[in-house]
Amino acid sequence: MGLLRSQEMGYYNLVMPVESGWTILNELGKLNTIQFIDANARESVFNRPFANYIKRCDECERILRYLDHQRETFRLPRFTCEDYEIFLQELSKWINNQARDPQNFLESVEDDLVETERNLKSTLQAYDQLQRDYQVALEEDSALRKASKIMQEQNIPFGSGPSREAQYAINTDTYMGSGGGMSDTPSGSTFSLTNIAGVIPVSESLRLKKMIFRATRGKTLVIVDDETESMPDYKEGEKIEKAVFMIIFRSGLHDVIRKKVLQICNAFGLNTFELADSRHHMQNRLAEVDRFLVEQQNVIDSTRRNQIEDILKRFSSKVCGVSLIEMYSLFVLKEKTIYHTLNKFQTSGSIFHGYCWVPKQREAETRRTLQGLIRQQGEVYGQLQEMSHPPGKPPTFFHLNEFTSVYQEIVDTYGVPSYQEANPAVFTAVTFPFLFGVMYGDVGHAGLLTLFAIWLCLSNRKTMMKGMLAPAYRVRYLLLMMGFFGTYCGFIYNDFLSLPMTLFSTCYPNAEPGEVVFKENDCVYPFGLDWRWYQAKNELSYFNSFKMKLAVILGVIHMTGGVILKGLNSLHFRKSLDFFFEFIPQLIFLVGLFGYMDFLIFYKWTRDWDHRTYGDEPPSIIATMMNVGLKGGSIPDHQPMWGNGGGQTDLQLMLALIAVLCVPLMLLPKPLILNRRNKKFYHGEVDPELQLRILDFQEGLPSPTSLDGGDSAHQGHASSTQSSTGEEHDQETFGQLMIHQLIETIEFVLGAISNTASYLRLWALSLAHAQLAKVFFEKALLVGIEAGNFFMVFCGFTIFACATFGVLMTMDVMECFLHALRLHWVEFQNKFFKADGYLFEPMSFKTSLQTKTVS
Repeated sequence: MGLLRSQEMGYYNLVMPVESGWTILNELGKLNTIQFIDANARESVFNRPFANYIKRCDECERILRYLDHQRETFRLPRFTCEDYEIFLQELSKWINNQARDPQNFLESVEDDLVETERNLKSTLQAYDQLQRDYQVALEEDSALRKASKIMQEQNIPFGSGPSREAQYAINTDTYMGSGGGMSDTPSGSTFSLTNIAGVIPVSESLRLKKMIFRATRGKTLVIVDDETESMPDYKEGEKIEKAVFMIIFRSGLHDVIRKKVLQICNAFGLNTFELADSRHHMQNRLAEVDRFLVEQQNVIDSTRRNQIEDILKRFSSKVCGVSLIEMYSLFVLKEKTIYHTLNKFQTSGSIFHGYCWVPKQREAETRRTLQGLIRQQGEVYGQLQEMSHPPGKPPTFFHLNEFTSVYQEIVDTYGVPSYQEANPAVFTAVTFPFLFGVMYGDVGHAGLLTLFAIWLCLSNRKTMMKGMLAPAYRVRYLLLMMGFFGTYCGFIYNDFLSLPMTLFSTCYPNAEPGEVVFKENDCVYPFGLDWRWYQAKNELSYFNSFKMKLAVILGVIHMTGGVILKGLNSLHFRKSLDFFFEFIPQLIFLVGLFGYMDFLIFYKWTRDWDHRTYGDEPPSIIATMMNVGLKGGSIPDHQPMWGNGGGQTDLQLMLALIAVLCVPLMLLPKPLILNRRNKKFYHGEVDPELQLRILDFQEGLPSPTSLDGGDSAHQGHASSTQSSTGEEHDQETFGQLMIHQLIETIEFVLGAISNTASYLRLWALSLAHAQLAKVFFEKALLVGIEAGNFFMVFCGFTIFACATFGVLMTMDVMECFLHALRLHWVEFQNKFFKADGYLFEPMSFKTSLQTKTVS
């Protein structure tokens, strides 16, 4: 039915053998034509027939995430999919060429992933151990070199370990300082020393010194080198600043201090190294460490290159136009979609029953696909049986393109249209950018927006969708329409960056700037507003009057269109009560009062008030409309719009009476008639066929009755998913009906006034935009131009350009967009739009792969 009403849907039962389920869904998932209803909604997901298959797919996805993380760690490329339709075709060909049956190919993928994960984990475990050993050796090399340097600079002798008997005579006052160090050892005595070195993060060095000092009661000397070095830390995964420390303490019989020092170092996660007892041994140890570092680095590089990267490179290689890891990920998601859909089927013996929605226009295509499977594979059988009574309201489906999808998304954000309800997106495609243009009207600013949108439309799709402008590219046609209407309204306002455009000769040639202008007789400006008004003393009052009246006219037209759509919905769904007791009185009320106000505006515009007969000044429309509601239509201040006012008074009195009579007509008849019908319906005073017709009439939905063939299981599903039943109507008492209708009536009557006032935002935003542009031009650019100073012109232009882009091209665009959005969601759509539908979401491999979710 096009875009105005959603596609007609059919309710079907897909019957197929259990063994053919995977094959049939593997083809239907490529069509995007069928939405299955969950017939096992009451069953736990763990108790469904294919729950184990989904668990297997989840496990495969976990392994793939692990492999992808390792791929990123080793900086290997991943070629992603750009066209999912082509990928699905290539994937089918590739799987069909494999030795294994396509239905069981998931097992091959699963075995490959499990084996790869096991091999990679064992290799990475060895690789991590190699890296840890290399880090320890690197720290030892740094610690030995720096400690040797410190000992040489400070003349500290090499100590002896606990098993050595070497004795050294040192002066404790020289190295420990008076009052510290080896407290009870007299000066000049001999004893054994233990020297321990290591590497510590600079941020932890002070804490280490304090803890060792307290634990050993000042009987150790901790020296931290001032020079820091950036070293890898595999626990943190990055390089951090570290410093070499050296701990010197006296060796004893039981080595109590040594144990405490090592425990503290272990608590800090530090690697410690005892220094050799001579310089010769120290040099030999450094040479051994250097040789180990070279050999270890070669082993690490070889392991990375010949084992780890070989495993991961296979998953980075291209298959079906993408990396193998990408292909596996998409394939597993596709399989998961199939089994997720099969879990929605009901099983009767060896037969699957899948209840589904299919657009009528796509029914023939779906049946051809099923017939083609029967011809290709004789054992595959699937039949699509149309059901007479669906279990509830059908889903909403529109054929969209890149232009209409943006406006449909604007509508769907508020609410999805009900099945075959009038779609606001049809009118939003025109009214939304137009109302935006009314608020943003400026040839300069809107022209820049138009050029930007044209550039987006002409840009390469693949390049733009990968860049930071991807969100703007998706709405490029909306931006183009907004810019076009903004430019059009800018020509109407004759406004270019706050400056008037002298495109045509003025009708006020004798007027001087700053004076009140008067038009020459019989002069009509060809298009838009005369540029001389921008130089008039009464410029602001003139533009305020024009834009305020224009906003009211557009608002009434917009709301009247919404009321008319309500009438069209009533006719489409055959709701006579809504048509006669809601649509007609609402239309009369709105047109009789606010349409008459628009008539007065046009009439006042077209009359020559300089040569009128009655009154000295043109009559006030606001005062006239207030008298219609409060004083029975009397003429304010004896200033009629036409004639002597007698006919105008009678007309306004009649319109006021009609408007008052429309209120009880909207309020009372519908709940009274519905209450009477409900009594007859539930007391059995009508035959069953009429009962179904009454339900259909009241709800506008197919009546949920027992299905053909007496499928009790499906009947249970129907009763659980339908949105409206007879029991719900039985609970709607007359009081509830009356309260509901009272709310609807009050909302419309008061909303007609408040919504009309809400459209004045068109005037307010347009005025704000024009005044902001004028202020930026006069205070930034014009000052420099009048001064004649190049530097001031340059600075002023810079400020003007930044203010224009930051305020008028970004903030004001967003502000006008949001206000246009509000006018559509509240003022327009609340007149007719129920928004209680739900989207048609067919089983689609393409959608699942694009969104990375199961559909």
